Amino acid sequence: MEFKGKNVIVTGGLRGIGKSILLGFASKGANVIVFDLIDENLNET
Repeated sequence: MEFKGKNVIVTGGLRGIGKSILLGFASKGANVIVFDLIDENLNET
């Protein structure tokens, strides 16, 4: 599937399954917006 230039919102994207989904979309060229309640992993991700 082609995601280059598409906008994607991932909730709970700083750890676990959400992080894997976020990295997958980003590797396919998507513009990713991340929401999470805990921001301690934000800079790392």
